[in-house]
Amino acid sequence: MPRSVVRLAVVFFVLSAAALRGQTCGPWNWVNPLPQGNALQAVTWGNGRYVTVGRAGTILTSADGASWELRSSGTAADLLDVLWNGSVYLAIGASGEILLSPDGAQWALQDSGTFRWLLGVASNGHVFAAVGEAGTIVTSRDGSTWIRRISGVDAVLYGILWDGRRFVAVGSGGVVLSSADGTAWSRGSAGSTRTLFAVAQGGSRLVAVGGELTGWIASSADGSGWTAQGAGEFPPLYDVTWNGSEFLAVGAHGRVRTSADGVRWDEGSVGLDRSFFAVTWTGALYQAVGEDGLAVESADGRVWTRRESGTANDLLGVDWVGERLLGLGKGGTILDGGCSAAPRRAPRGIARD
Repeated sequence: MPRSVVRLAVVFFVLSAAALRGQTCGPWNWVNPLPQGNALQAVTWGNGRYVTVGRAGTILTSADGASWELRSSGTAADLLDVLWNGSVYLAIGASGEILLSPDGAQWALQDSGTFRWLLGVASNGHVFAAVGEAGTIVTSRDGSTWIRRISGVDAVLYGILWDGRRFVAVGSGGVVLSSADGTAWSRGSAGSTRTLFAVAQGGSRLVAVGGELTGWIASSADGSGWTAQGAGEFPPLYDVTWNGSEFLAVGAHGRVRTSADGVRWDEGSVGLDRSFFAVTWTGALYQAVGEDGLAVESADGRVWTRRESGTANDLLGVDWVGERLLGLGKGGTILDGGCSAAPRRAPRGIARD
């Protein structure tokens, strides 16, 4: 089952030099001039190499974020998430596909023990945990030998993160699961049956966002006890990030919500009545992207400026990785955010769905 919401990141340019803290962003530049045509879903960086994955087994790598090389994955399955755990790259996707690579160039298929779609993966440096449809959770210490874990739920699990003490997974029906070691999982309640698409960690607080016809926010101090922070007052939210001092969530109709503590939330808007699917923080700017190539940025999450992306393709991913801002999208789009004077980076703590 393919994920219903794909994360995107948006880039906005704010004209206050003081607010940018020395960072400047030029135009978005198309850095993959000969796209392979398949939508790209996720990107990671590690060991001096960028790796991005997408539809039909697509894997591309780059040493500088500008020149990209198509790699052979050995599968035609959609790949939906990828990470570097400090030792190896690992990609997951449709029909339980898991691929492992020591260098990003050579990839080997692994037996996950499931045919279920895997939608998100996280690592604590010692254990990989991948989640997906029908409550599927599989874990591995080396990326090669995988064990199916009992989740106790039949929900679609869209996102997962490691917050420093535990894995936290969120999904349909308001399901929240947590585990200290990836082996035994306990269920929490977000106070609603609405789908949760994304989860972020900031300080000692976890925040999950989602919704269907209307939005939903839940927060927790321990990953087990969750408190609803809003329902039905705003459109669905698709992604959330933490900038070191506040959470910011984006979603349908250009709506934005911000909170310093994950409990009290302020409402805002990017000024465009379109869906924004993902957001990231560069250390000086919020960057968000969405449908039809829309890209915006903000220094404070209140005043937003539109940036020209140079494409009408839906942008399906964005991240600040390897000191570079990258946007991903349909048609094989890879965009360089044009940011220089890299600022101090704040922890993101975001699960990819």
